[in-house]
Amino acid sequence: MANSPLGGGISSLPLELYDKIVACTVESINHRNDLWGRKSIYEDVPATLKRLRLVNRSFYYASTRLLFRRIDASLRGSSDSLANVDKIARSDFASVVSKLIIGWGGPCSLDEAVEFYQTLPEIFSLSLTRFENLRWLAIGNKASFVVEQPALTERLLKALADHPPSRLEGLQFDIGNVPCTNRRLALLAPVMSNLRYLYLLYSDNYIYAGDSGLFSALQHGRNLQHLCIRGLFHDANASLDCIPAEAPLRCVQIAYMNISFEGIRAILKFARTLVYLDIARVNLTGGTWAELVEELSNLPLLSRAFFYRCSYAQERNKDQDAKDSWSMRALEQKFKSRPSDIISCSHRDVVKDFLPEH
Repeated sequence: MANSPLGGGISSLPLELYDKIVACTVESINHRNDLWGRKSIYEDVPATLKRLRLVNRSFYYASTRLLFRRIDASLRGSSDSLANVDKIARSDFASVVSKLIIGWGGPCSLDEAVEFYQTLPEIFSLSLTRFENLRWLAIGNKASFVVEQPALTERLLKALADHPPSRLEGLQFDIGNVPCTNRRLALLAPVMSNLRYLYLLYSDNYIYAGDSGLFSALQHGRNLQHLCIRGLFHDANASLDCIPAEAPLRCVQIAYMNISFEGIRAILKFARTLVYLDIARVNLTGGTWAELVEELSNLPLLSRAFFYRCSYAQERNKDQDAKDSWSMRALEQKFKSRPSDIISCSHRDVVKDFLPEH
């Protein structure tokens, strides 16, 4: 080893190289970079990182940083996953956690599910106080069959409001089947200021209208780039006008919602940044889709627009359906998308499918 260019061997490498070696090893397993990640991508990573920790002290620290970077505390047959989160949150490794996936359902017995969701709020609150470098957070609430879901949602939202992660950039929250009332989602306001990605999945199966509080919280989303809202059919205050005009909004997905013409037309204020738009099963409470599409066609950066089964909250005549369909086809031609994707459906849906090419 005296003539080796490494001199003292692998132990003499600069510390930053260990991080790069370990990162490359993990990347070769993943084969892709996914924002939230899927379980299959990470199956082999923990075992590999644990083996690398045995090589030497430098590999130990480099591998540890990646090993605890992403924590998946989903319900998969026991509450052990939450116990692991609790253990990590109380350890010296808490500072390296940057992504937390918690609360999503999986195969389990009824007793295990009850224990999991009863323990979840306390562990979640502890995680928010200890994971100081948390950047991505995915919360699932599939507890309607074991606990009172609105109460659980409220406890999780309150934990976020009381302990907002200062570095949080991405939030995915499956709210579950919770009534659109009591301004519950206004509790998201403290985490909005730094968010770049917000994915909110709502199962609004209740028939009475109300104010979810979401659109009040969005007033603080000045850094939002990607926004996805599914549900909230009965939120009387649904409007994109609440998002600050300075937000660099690039991607918008909304589905299963009633919204006013002015409320959705407000998206035009992001003409300098918007590149992707996906609207599905959205009902206008005023105005027409033809008017909106005509204005959308003038957005300089919009390169992909999807419309699926969009209609009206009130009955419209066939002439209006024809105008809407014509407008969609005109926009389709402007994007040079495939032909005949946009049709007026028999149950008064404006469009069936709209899939422009890149």
